[in-house]
Order: sequence, then structure tokens, then C-alpha cells
Amino acid sequence: MKHIDKVILYLIIPILGSCNYFNRHHSENSLNAAYLDSATHELLAGSSQRVTANMYGFQADEVITYPDSIYQSRYLSIATDIPVVYNEFVKDYIEMYALREKELLDRMVGKSRLYYPQIEVVLDRKKMPIALKHLAMVESALNPAAASRRSAVGLWQLTFPTASSMGLHINDYVDERMNPVLATEAATKYLTKLYNIYHDWLLAIAAYNCGPGNVNKAIARMGGYTDFWQLYPHLPRETRGYVPAFMAITYLMEYQEEHNVRPADHGFSAQAFDTTRVFQSVTLPAIAAATGMAVEELRTLNPAILQDFVPASRWGTVINLPVNKLAIFERENARLLASKDWKHETMENAITAKMIKPKVPDDPTMVLISHQVKSGNTLIGIANRYKCSVQDLMSWNGLKEPVIRYGESLNVYVNRK
Repeated sequence: MKHIDKVILYLIIPILGSCNYFNRHHSENSLNAAYLDSATHELLAGSSQRVTANMYGFQADEVITYPDSIYQSRYLSIATDIPVVYNEFVKDYIEMYALREKELLDRMVGKSRLYYPQIEVVLDRKKMPIALKHLAMVESALNPAAASRRSAVGLWQLTFPTASSMGLHINDYVDERMNPVLATEAATKYLTKLYNIYHDWLLAIAAYNCGPGNVNKAIARMGGYTDFWQLYPHLPRETRGYVPAFMAITYLMEYQEEHNVRPADHGFSAQAFDTTRVFQSVTLPAIAAATGMAVEELRTLNPAILQDFVPASRWGTVINLPVNKLAIFERENARLLASKDWKHETMENAITAKMIKPKVPDDPTMVLISHQVKSGNTLIGIANRYKCSVQDLMSWNGLKEPVIRYGESLNVYVNRK
């Protein structure tokens, strides 16, 4: 494999809230070459072909650059609610993506044809800037199975605490951080929370990368100023690269042809897929056999399913299927449930499998109240609030696992005194 510039780590190991990027000016000796080669190989692996035609007649191996004046004028023409600019920091990342890592850019743009439409639906529904979709490319190079050394996972590189607080489920069989739609729902919820703090998308993006605490420190050091570029010298090093990288990707996605981008064809089209929710346990090979799909294709569409097995779940597990296969799946579902090859439980058993009989405290001074789980709630936090233990909450609600979901109601017993 050809040498991969050290800046590629900005794509492979981003961490939400607690970043672990490498400065692009570090010496070569500061890098773990074996790790970088392995991570990049995984990112670039897979059969794909790049589009060969270019509207300007550029040859496949031509590398295209422009004077600063052209970049400046193009940035002024980009229509977005997020203020993108062209400067020396942004230029560094344009050159990194479009020149030194052109093959990577081609593959990422190819993947955008699968994942961007799914992300755009969520952003449009929430009336958020569509350009935020480019953060997923900066975070993970649009690899839904990307995992950092600090356990940030998925397109949006969500950590376990953040993902759980935003309502995602993570266990031995399912990691919803790897589901593009569900992860986008969680990431946009978190971005909205950050925007409501700063009322500025650049600061929200910066806080997504390094945490609001670091952004608040930078604001304090600048005497209350909230312009990103004024805060720039006081932000963590990784964030000083993260926001310009976002602006570079925003530009390159607008001017693909002008930079001879040749998107890799990964063989999928997002418009051709839809989702269903499965409550019974089932294997991916069983779904593939019943719908006439290849198991590998099903795995590609469902990276959140970790062991080819969907466990029974009271909240249901989201499965992605091609539209034409979804119809078959729904039509044949009753027959499949009766098949010995279709490992399953009924809906009633699926709920029971995840629960035990709730226990009522013997203390007559304890009264029952209901707590509705809100965004950011955890069992530990709820237990602290009501001066009980996590085990108490699990016992009172018949939970076999310490998992709660946004919107559900929990039984809580408090002392009437």
C-alpha cells in the first residue's frame, strides 16, 4: 500500500468529546505505522470501480489545482446556512484530500451516494443545515463500522455514553451506532443540543469534536467572543483541524468535477432501500435465504447486526432491506416464523425474554411514582435523583439488563416521608 499521509488519522480515529487526533506536523516516528496501515487498508478495501468520465475531459490520473482567487470565488458561491470560508487552514485540507489522498476521496464520494440520502432525510425533517452531512465524512470516511481506539463507533463516531444518552441501544448483538439512520438521529439530536447552547453552527461543530467544555474555555479566554476564527488559537489542536477539514469537504463535494473526483461505484443505491423493525430473534442467513439475498449484501446493509443474529427485543431491531425484498419479507413473515430454519420467539416471548417480574418493595412508607426517561437520562443519574440504587430500578421495572430508552416510563418507589 502506498504511504498514507498522517492526516488520514483525522478520518480514522476521531473521538466524540474526547479527541485523539495526531497533529499533522508530528514526525513520522510519532505514528503507529502498523495501525495506520491496517486501519486505512480496511477503509479502502472492497471491490469497487471508479467512474472514468469527466465533464472537463481530465484524464483519470490528472491532479487538478487552482489559484487562491478561484477558491475564494467558489466558496462565496456555496449556498449553506453554515458560514464556510477559504483560508490557509482550509487550503491545507483541500490539498490533502484532492491531491495526496485522491483515491480515498474518490471512495468516500462513492459511499456518499449510499449514505448521504439517508442522512439528508433526517436533517431535512429536523430543519437542520444539509451541509452537516459532511461531518460524517470527516468523522468516519463514511464507514459505518469505523471504530476508534477510544471506542467511538459508526458514521458519526459516537461514544457509548453519548449514544446511550441519545437513545441508541448497544449490546453484544446490536450496536445501533453502526446503523446509519439511527446514528444520524442520535448525532443530530446531540448537534441540536450543542447549537442550542451556542446558537452558532461552527461552535456546535467544534463542540461535537472536542466537547463543550473546551469551547467554553476558549470563549472565556477570549473575553466572551464567540466567533470561531477568533477562538481558533485557544481551541484544542484537533479541533483546529476538524472544522477546516469540514469546510474542505463541503467545497470538494460542491466542485467534484472541477477536481477530477471519480466516485467509486460500491454497487448500492440508497433510494432502493427501506427499513423494517423485527421483534423476534432471527439470523441474517435466514433472512437472506427467505428473501433471495446474498448474506454478504445483507451484512453490508446492516453493519449494526454484530453476529449475524438479531436477538428478541421489546423495542424491536431495525433491519435494512432493498425495497423489493422488503415486500417479500413482510409477505412471507408469518410463514417464516413457523419455519424451523427461522429462529424466533413470539412478540410476547420476546418481551418476556428481556424482562423479569417487577418487585414491589415491602416498606409500606414507599409510594409508587412514574419517571419518564428524557434525553441524557441514565439509570445511575435517575437512581441518584431518587436516592435509590440502579439494582432497585431494575428490580422495580423487571429489567434483566441496565438498558433504558428515551420516552419510556420507569416505576420508581420513593419514601412518602
